[in-house]
Amino acid sequence: MKKITAALGLAATLAASTIALAPSASAINCQENSLTTGGQGNVWDTAVKAADDCHDVNLVSAGAAGGVGYDGYMGMYKDGNGYWHSAASGYHWLNDGYYSLGSVVLISNLTAGRTFGVSEYKSLAGNVHVQH
Repeated sequence: MKKITAALGLAATLAASTIALAPSASAINCQENSLTTGGQGNVWDTAVKAADDCHDVNLVSAGAAGGVGYDGYMGMYKDGNGYWHSAASGYHWLNDGYYSLGSVVLISNLTAGRTFGVSEYKSLAGNVHVQH
């Protein structure tokens, strides 16, 4: 019984130390851009996905156009042939405000060097900040 208790204690200690060594989202090096949104299914401003520790395009702040205060935001990206595509996650319905890195993923695992932008559902010319 003492051996089982000791083994369980060792396993818990190892698990805790592994969790403590995992990098937090805030420790990841990401590039940030401010973008003006395009209207439904379109983009206005674009950025190019950075080659850094961020694998996703994350929305970190949203400001709907016209003081609406709430809107849908969707990531869009260009493929290798120059065609625009909507991100698989679709529209994210959000209040104006700030969001922690990783809580609103507009585009998952976007390849470095790809052009992307953000579409706003109800209006256009809103402002978002993205980290990528």
